[in-house]
Amino acid sequence: MPGDTDPAAAREQESTKPSVPQGTVTFVFTDIEGSTELLKRLGDRYAGVVADHRRILRRSS
Repeated sequence: MPGDTDPAAAREQESTKPSVPQGTVTFVFTDIEGSTELLKRLGDRYAGVVADHRRILRRSS
């Protein structure tokens, strides 16, 4: 029946949810200046530029 929830299934679903951050949460938005032109020039190599960009950001957190 719609709306009926198995209590065990509900507990399982709740335990697999990611935790919610507590306290202050900061979002960082970045831009690779000239990315459209860079993509045109580098082609498939552009993926490496984006990977480097993300790696640098993750290291700084």
